[in-house]
Amino acid sequence: CDRLACMSMKQLIKNDYEKYKKLIPIWIQSENLWVRRFGTVCLVTISHLKHPDTTYILKSLDRVMDDSEYYVKKSVGWVLREVTKYYDPDIAYRFMRKYAKSDNKDTKWIVRDGSEKLDAKLREKILGILKSN
Repeated sequence: CDRLACMSMKQLIKNDYEKYKKLIPIWIQSENLWVRRFGTVCLVTISHLKHPDTTYILKSLDRVMDDSEYYVKKSVGWVLREVTKYYDPDIAYRFMRKYAKSDNKDTKWIVRDGSEKLDAKLREKILGILKSN
């Protein structure tokens, strides 16, 4: 699943972003956990391509921030770490801060996992919000 989404899809997404931009949200909302994982890992690929549309990536993540499946949660955290690395860490921080206030344990888990690449000061803030809720 990951190799397909990262390696095989890279050139396809690069060559026809508009087509896959429409498909990824469908995959992310699938009932099949592996299709959801595949869709979220495609967002990692978009990050690696340094596509300038962070709004698209984050709006896509909005759909799975409360997913309870371990492998989907891991892929969402992975996307958040990649947004931190390849884009502006403040963008990732603001997105995670919004979700850190959630009462959903799966959402909190995703935020904790996704915050690993934030600088120490921002990560401390996120972890503080998670603990206070």
